[in-house]
Amino acid sequence: MFAVVLLLYFNLFSSCGVLLLLSLYYHFKILTLFCSLLFSMLHTKKTDSFKSQHTQKETNIDSITNLATPMSDIRFLLRKGPKTANLQMHGALADPGWDDPVMVAQCSDVARPGYDSVQAHEYLDTPRTLKLKVKLLAKMLKKSSATVLYTGAGISTASGTPDYASKAKNSKAPHIKKRISSGNRLLAQPTYAHHCCAALQTTKSVGISHWLEQNHDRLALKAGFPKSKLNEIHGAWGDIKNSVKMMDDKLRGDLVEWMLHWEQHATLCIAMGTSLCGMYADSVADACAGTPGKSLVIINLQATQYDATSSLRIWGVLDDVMKKLAKELNLRVPNINALHAGKEWESKHPRCRHNTSKRKPTDKK
Repeated sequence: MFAVVLLLYFNLFSSCGVLLLLSLYYHFKILTLFCSLLFSMLHTKKTDSFKSQHTQKETNIDSITNLATPMSDIRFLLRKGPKTANLQMHGALADPGWDDPVMVAQCSDVARPGYDSVQAHEYLDTPRTLKLKVKLLAKMLKKSSATVLYTGAGISTASGTPDYASKAKNSKAPHIKKRISSGNRLLAQPTYAHHCCAALQTTKSVGISHWLEQNHDRLALKAGFPKSKLNEIHGAWGDIKNSVKMMDDKLRGDLVEWMLHWEQHATLCIAMGTSLCGMYADSVADACAGTPGKSLVIINLQATQYDATSSLRIWGVLDDVMKKLAKELNLRVPNINALHAGKEWESKHPRCRHNTSKRKPTDKK
């Protein structure tokens, strides 16, 4: 009888112990969940406060991210820390009071697979910081004795021409909303940025010494930029003597020598709409990056491997940035003379048919 009572008592004690352990376990889980929710609410409140400071009516900001966060582990960064992040966000001439760029489109895909490229996130400078950066760019242009423009597909997207690097679903690249209406790429028309570059080279106080162009679309010529200063290094549509080059094709020797001349002599290189992913044509930009007496300015939506070694880094849509630059320089865009020259070139060379003559490294006019 005693054994039976002892057995019942033991079973009851065991059951209570199990119930006690289960009770403690679920109380712990509930407490953990409560703490997690509380942290989430505080974090959201902080983010919303940050967003209210940086969001402007003209900019549709989908998410707010400090530029240094998604890029802190990029291979090309030599070291981490606030100074590196500041260089990467703004360039060597950064002002401590400038706002961090704002992420407006998120995409973890690599912008240019197979090259020295980074993720395809897109960023914009806040309106206040963009205005300050454009003022600085205008001063750099006036000071430079030999300015070279270096452009990639990003300068042509507003004409409806797609590029390789814009991969985010909510990309701010202009071609996402606009396509070439005729469907014929040979009939594409210059963007505001093209017209602004053509106008810049007519201005004595600024002037453009050379335009190194990666695109094949001939929109620079249609905008009235002189052929004598334009190096279509990767070939062009309608050009038998300088046909479009594939990635593994050999570049035309005289055009390479011309480019290398400006690699040595450029005092300012403005890289626009290019991912700077390691093409041979990046040589002028590379030579100006972090070199005493030279400056590299990068204007782009996406990050590049040269951001931390640039003198000035501007995050924006090219047409928007160039409109602000034209206003700062009191520049009329399009320039009437350049516009007439562009229309004349287009009428004389239908469907872009025009052959590039042999160039000498010292050709400046």
